[in-house]
Amino acid sequence: MEYLTDLEGVVLGAVLRKDEITSGRENLCPDKELLQICGKRLDPGESFPPHEHLPLERSTVGTREAWIVIEGEVSVTVFDEAGTPVHVLPLGRGDCFVLFRGAHSMKVTQPTVMYEVKNGPYRGQAADKRWL
Repeated sequence: MEYLTDLEGVVLGAVLRKDEITSGRENLCPDKELLQICGKRLDPGESFPPHEHLPLERSTVGTREAWIVIEGEVSVTVFDEAGTPVHVLPLGRGDCFVLFRGAHSMKVTQPTVMYEVKNGPYRGQAADKRWL
């Protein structure tokens, strides 16, 4: 796993590559972040008993985003909170990127299928985005 920081060391995001998940659970996000994502390597026969999650009240401000590449490749640019580009990284099949703060852009470099995950509700671009 790789944490992406700004020049002052503030964590902006993280990348977990499929091959880095070597055993059990690999947490991608620090506990304080709005999104909690982990990678899991599971063996045949493992199971999880039936369960549901308790109704915990949560209060959040902001939108966080994660991308999981199923196939293909994209190039992500991560910007600090002032809008300065600080990281450019490729994401390929099986990679997961999560943005905790700052801004981002993406360029598709190969035909790509991916998941995008955000905390909701999503109310559309006009309510959700500020273009740099």
